[in-house]
Amino acid sequence: MAAVGSPFGLSGSITTGIVSQLGRTITETTTGNYPISNVIQTDASINPGNSGGPLLNSEGQVVGINTTGISGSQGVGFAMPSDTILREIADLINTGTYTQHSYLGITSVDMTYDLATRLDLDVTDGVLLQQVTSGGPADDAGLRGVQHRLP
Repeated sequence: MAAVGSPFGLSGSITTGIVSQLGRTITETTTGNYPISNVIQTDASINPGNSGGPLLNSEGQVVGINTTGISGSQGVGFAMPSDTILREIADLINTGTYTQHSYLGITSVDMTYDLATRLDLDVTDGVLLQQVTSGGPADDAGLRGVQHRLP
């Protein structure tokens, strides 16, 4: 993989690495802390200035758009897959936004046996719905979060 751009104003830069994982989910502060799913994790350096540039495979094909790195880390960067960009680009150009993402408006944690035991629940799979965003789809459907204090 190669990330191309101008990190920190250093024009014409290229950095290389490998794809560490596909399908990661990250939470990005620039999107209001909403999770971004299905991103490519790479150890090619993604810094201010090469975010927005292409992530290329060894054949020079664009496989993603460099998105972000983790502040304070080295070698942990993320890119949006090209197929995601291709699906959304027309709306972004025509309207400046893309509104087709699924959104429930909830905060939840994965239910585990340990969590169910600590909360004295008999359900050990699924999610524990903690909070519902006011005015969101889950709120409109009448769902309510269950606030539990962990023992």
